[in-house]
Amino acid sequence: MVQGLALQKRNGEARAIADTVTGQTELDEAIVNSALLTYGEKERDAALKFLKKKVYDDGMRTPVMLYYLGSYEFALGERDSARAHLEEVYPKLDKTPSYAAQACRQLSGIAFADDKKKEGLRYAKLSDSLQLGGDKDFLAMAYGYAGEYEKAYVLLDSMLGVWSHWTTLNLMRYKAMRAHRQLQHSYAQILVMEARGIEDDGKADTLKRAHAREARTKAELFWESMLMADSTDMFVRSLMAMNLERLGRYDESFRMFDYLLKNAGPSRLDWPELLNYYGYSLIDLNRSPEDVEKGYQMVLKALEMEKAETPNEAFLDSKAWALYRMGRYDEAHSAMLLIKSKNFEKDYVYWEHLAAIQAALGKKSDATKSYKKLLKLRPNHAAAKEFLGKKK
Repeated sequence: MVQGLALQKRNGEARAIADTVTGQTELDEAIVNSALLTYGEKERDAALKFLKKKVYDDGMRTPVMLYYLGSYEFALGERDSARAHLEEVYPKLDKTPSYAAQACRQLSGIAFADDKKKEGLRYAKLSDSLQLGGDKDFLAMAYGYAGEYEKAYVLLDSMLGVWSHWTTLNLMRYKAMRAHRQLQHSYAQILVMEARGIEDDGKADTLKRAHAREARTKAELFWESMLMADSTDMFVRSLMAMNLERLGRYDESFRMFDYLLKNAGPSRLDWPELLNYYGYSLIDLNRSPEDVEKGYQMVLKALEMEKAETPNEAFLDSKAWALYRMGRYDEAHSAMLLIKSKNFEKDYVYWEHLAAIQAALGKKSDATKSYKKLLKLRPNHAAAKEFLGKKK
């Protein structure tokens, strides 16, 4: 009945029936799961509230129900609760190993978010083991997040060799092509991950920076290959546009961004993030007042689209930098003061922007403090050295 109501989009009635269920059988779990599927992306808070009632008030504290609960908590950023529930249940999900593996995937994600790389890698290996070696792609990504790039590349190379030569029945060929495409995407992501780590290291030497550029160039080749197979993949184009910008190929990057803005339409793209990235790139490059104004309008649009309780602080930084470029220093400073997150303490770009704005306003004491913090993160930063009177 619940499934039938859900198919008819009679969601309220389906949820009402599921709300009366208090048993602990597989059928009871299936009824609750069918009701959960009626909640849309924007209703995840309501879905989590529904789940908490089933587990805590209605006594449906089964491994599967706790898995559902932990998964929703993970998706909504309640990491501590998610970790507790998923750690409790994944060893008990022997009847549903796919759930156990997914729980380990999520525990891996939580660990990496908390910068616990060894723990994140351990759960990724456990997920692969639970799927009898069927989660190598995720394991390769985990190696990348752990900074063990060579292990990631060896794993991906071995799998690419298998799927690229699969030529049997049509259905299997389609699955092989899809698997090969996913591995190419993972490979490119890990290459960019490695490059970003080098670029963010203020002490990286010329050789390492050349390696970062080579990694980004190789990632570009993977994405070009993917576009040859499917030219309609706008997500791949967005990744290419950002990567081209980091490679300094600005005209190519901006043409691709413009193509996305014109042709992508409704898609799985993160539009606020895309607009902010393109907008900030135009602002930071500062090729003309027109480009800066264009970038500024994109950043404002990104802030408008976010519709969060508090503005995205990375977007605020972009806005402040645009105002600085336009000579509106007081407004730029006001925007920077809205950034409160401690995450920016180690963000050299934040200190670079704040120091420049403070200097432009004649706040020499504040600018000196900011430039000193910047030099700790980027010992060879030219503007900081110049302001502080040091030799270049």
